[in-house]
Amino acid sequence: LIGLKAAEALMNLGLKISIIELANRILSATFDDKASKIIQNALESEGCSVFTENTIVKIETDKEKSIQSVKLKDGKEIPTNLLIIAVGVRPNLEIVKGSSIKVDKGIVVDKYMRTSEEGIYAAGDVVQFDKWVVAILPLATKQGLIAGINMAGGKKEYQGSTPMNSVELCNIPTISFGLTDPKENKEQYEILEKYRPNEQKYRKIILKDNVIVGVIMVK
Repeated sequence: LIGLKAAEALMNLGLKISIIELANRILSATFDDKASKIIQNALESEGCSVFTENTIVKIETDKEKSIQSVKLKDGKEIPTNLLIIAVGVRPNLEIVKGSSIKVDKGIVVDKYMRTSEEGIYAAGDVVQFDKWVVAILPLATKQGLIAGINMAGGKKEYQGSTPMNSVELCNIPTISFGLTDPKENKEQYEILEKYRPNEQKYRKIILKDNVIVGVIMVK
């Protein structure tokens, strides 16, 4: 999201922008194919180039170390004198390096914020709960409170979080939350949707056992 908003701001200043996306579509973490395509088409209609399933492998500079171009994984070279890197965050796991504490994307914790080692708790941007690392301040605060209670002898459970985003790109307002693109056990979900790409409109509701578990709203 940060990268796309930066791209939009630079486009508004009249700059020619190229977006290099490692995934098979933009906003892959929050949107499905249809929603992503609406935003990508809008960006491209305003002169932005979007390269998916690609990444930068080399940055070319001149003698003064000023950037001149970038080379992509597929061999394409894009001339540029400005590069913005917006690839998310990754937990710093140095604190547990060499220890027996279980790590994956982050330090793995249970619903009591306990690590795999007795008496050791973790909270905040460094932790992985239920397969996810979500590095935002409100969750870090909540996790720290729960870890503190349990370290002091209490018994409070962390219920996890629901991913949600509300952002406007290319004058297209969007909202997404929850599970927006189920990949596993699809038969367990009921999907209701209205898709009008020519109007840049898309509505999708995902239900499981008659309970809403995910929503995408575009325009």
